[in-house]
Amino acid sequence: MKICATVAEYNPLHNGHEYHIKQFKNSDFDFTVALLSGNFTQRGEIAILDKFTRSVHAVKSGIDLVIELPTIFATANAENFAKGAIKLFNYLKCSTLSFGCENPETDFITLAQRVKEEPKSFKDALNNSLKSGYTFVKAKNFALKQIGIDCDVLDKPNNILALEYVSALLNGKKDFSLLPIKRLGEDYLSSKQASNYSSAKAIRENLTNKEFLNKNVPSFVKCDLPEKLPQFDDIILYSLLSNSKSVLASIPDCSEGLENRLKAYAKTSFTYDELLKNVSTKRYTQARIKRILICSLLGINKALLKNALKGDLYIKVLAINKEKLNILSYLSTLSYPVLTRKGDEKLLTGTAKKCFELDEKACEIYSLIAKKRINPFEMKIV
Repeated sequence: MKICATVAEYNPLHNGHEYHIKQFKNSDFDFTVALLSGNFTQRGEIAILDKFTRSVHAVKSGIDLVIELPTIFATANAENFAKGAIKLFNYLKCSTLSFGCENPETDFITLAQRVKEEPKSFKDALNNSLKSGYTFVKAKNFALKQIGIDCDVLDKPNNILALEYVSALLNGKKDFSLLPIKRLGEDYLSSKQASNYSSAKAIRENLTNKEFLNKNVPSFVKCDLPEKLPQFDDIILYSLLSNSKSVLASIPDCSEGLENRLKAYAKTSFTYDELLKNVSTKRYTQARIKRILICSLLGINKALLKNALKGDLYIKVLAINKEKLNILSYLSTLSYPVLTRKGDEKLLTGTAKKCFELDEKACEIYSLIAKKRINPFEMKIV
């Protein structure tokens, strides 16, 4: 089977995403897959729409099958987010990974191979940069330059994630191909209102501008968009106040006594934004703090993440093209539990069971915030 997969959040799905999907749909694949983040995202934010609604949008845009990227990975840093996605890529026996990036001409495989070698000079430069207060991404870029790798492309977020995907692929699957697609329009973090290829961030910030939305998202997405983002300030602050320092210290990326800083400012901050402003520093980026706060809310810890990266998990189908239901027969031949309806989760044990229970919890919390009941066991046929 020739299967092309892409990793996505579609938060929300916009014209740039549709362009990307059309590019790899033009290739000769038996079917296409989106490995989709659930109700919480990699930058530590609550998704603008629930995972089932976004999976329906993906199928309407041309994806044949949407598989959930488990919450334990969807809320992780770039490295573990990519490792989790490639874990599912391998489960599904995909042949090609397609991704949007700023510089598709980059030889990501060679770059990943050089990084994988990690000579002592690289490790020393990385550690020294981290001690100087640089973020991990900036420290890594500096260390790469020290070993002679021109890594200016790694100043851009989609390129960084692409490198993480390829690095994860090189650690496992030997036979794969890449299909990088040039990202159109505004940068990932841009708030600029473009004529037709604005970022998801800009769209989330302009939900009441109907004319802008008409130009930047498909009509079937626009009709589902809320007029304001889901708000979860109070429960985030409550979770931070109610969790002990030891619990916070067990959260991925919460290190170097950061739990003390979080607890201290939780007592003096009255809004989510105020807390972020108080806690964030040059070293501790807002994205990192947001991920820690989401993990505090959901009860994610380092031990579960470590076990999830090592152990066998599952394939949770969120949505499927009604014209491609034969894909379900293919999924039944795989070596991992395939979840399409209530009761299938009874096949899970150990770490897989804990991770799916985390997905369920994320659904329940999202339902509370969005005031909309979400059934974590369903599968959408579109």
